[in-house]
Amino acid sequence: MVRELCLQGFIALHILLNKINDYSRRQIIGFVLFLYFLCAFCSSGVQHPDEHFQIFPPLLAKLNGLKFSELAWEYREKMRSYLLPAFFWTTSFLPQRLGLAGPFFTVILSRMTIAFLSVFSTFVFCKNYFRENRILIMPSFLFLLLCWYVPFLHIRTSSENFSFILFLVGISIHLGRNQYNKYLAVFLTFFFFYLSFHSRMQNSLMILGFLFFNLKRFQAKDYFFAIIGTSTALALSVAIDFWGYHEIVFTPWHYFYQNIILKRSHIFGEMPVWYYFSSTFLKSYVLFWPLFFWAVATYFYKFKKSLITFILTPFIIGHLFIAHKELRFLSALYFFIPLMLFELWINPEIKTPKVFRPGKCYFILNLFFLAFATLVPASKDEDFYRALDFCMASDQNIYVDNKDFTLEMSFFNPKKITLAEFKLAPSGDYYFLATEYLSFLKTLERPGCSLLYSSYKPWIIQSLPLKVKGRSTVLGLFKCLRV
Repeated sequence: MVRELCLQGFIALHILLNKINDYSRRQIIGFVLFLYFLCAFCSSGVQHPDEHFQIFPPLLAKLNGLKFSELAWEYREKMRSYLLPAFFWTTSFLPQRLGLAGPFFTVILSRMTIAFLSVFSTFVFCKNYFRENRILIMPSFLFLLLCWYVPFLHIRTSSENFSFILFLVGISIHLGRNQYNKYLAVFLTFFFFYLSFHSRMQNSLMILGFLFFNLKRFQAKDYFFAIIGTSTALALSVAIDFWGYHEIVFTPWHYFYQNIILKRSHIFGEMPVWYYFSSTFLKSYVLFWPLFFWAVATYFYKFKKSLITFILTPFIIGHLFIAHKELRFLSALYFFIPLMLFELWINPEIKTPKVFRPGKCYFILNLFFLAFATLVPASKDEDFYRALDFCMASDQNIYVDNKDFTLEMSFFNPKKITLAEFKLAPSGDYYFLATEYLSFLKTLERPGCSLLYSSYKPWIIQSLPLKVKGRSTVLGLFKCLRV
């Protein structure tokens, strides 16, 4: 009886897949691109500060001559590759030189460029992964890219996202190798694999899994072309880093030396092996995580010999034993989870627990979280600097209530706006930046002071309990006139 119900559900699902495939690929890809461009525009700010400091200050150094000493410590230690800044330099150099692009336009353009690459690489992957069952190409493409958190992650200008796109292109070429010359496919696969590794060393774990998967499939000639592809990518990477550092540098070695030998990454915190399991459940998206854990565990058990299992097994195990852990480090796993779910749900031989079966509940929840992740800013930083740039003139001074507060994101401060500690109200008109709730509320009630920007709506701030106001922060920009 259960098997018959599963088969009926499988037939109904295939009818739905046929309906999806009735639409042209251009229509579907156009819709997804529109959604991703919308996310790139609306999801301003950063998921993590590294998304800004490891990309845009070195880009500014190349465009406008920012001093090398002002870059993030990773660049001063020569452990970050210039691959990603160089890529964005190619997309922003001409608009910058023509005076058509300021820093905020450059950042949005960069997110849109990454969004396009994410959609393109995912389509190529689905096309080659389901090459023997073409009816699944577009449904899987939609399923992967419209999972609620995927657009948010795949428009980020981070090394995790960029390096994964490179890895995905390499995997896609390998999966579609029958469409090309066999040895050209091997060459290109390892060419993109090395670029992925050079952008982010941890991707070597996925490459290791790929090599284990093909250990008995590759012949001596395959390894020869793999070495040639790797060597070519290595030469290109070193050349790009020479362009950035003005000397020959092998950044993976410096990364290994600083983080593994000197253990500098431990400064940012050491987490236990079980951190990823415990921290995940502490997140507010608890309705999805049991489903995701079931998908990964079931997929690894049912598809022990699949390429995805071989790739992700060393990737997950390796990250469990890396001392410093952050959820963003597992971006590659987050991409493949929807693929695992898709394969499990369309397979009539796999019995899905009732609580994890696809239905209206998951569809509605996914739609809600998708809208939230797509339309809500990732952080307030970019909007704050945009307000500063719009409201103030070059070389102007702002008084601030906290002497330790600084304008760290120099890329967003082309007008060279400076801060000064607020002690006594100046005799003339002045700008004031409140960074604490109590200071914000006092300034809001001060005669002659008008609010130009606030990271939160004033009514939200005013409705908070006094204890919360005392220990919380806010950014409020005021223009105060002499009364």
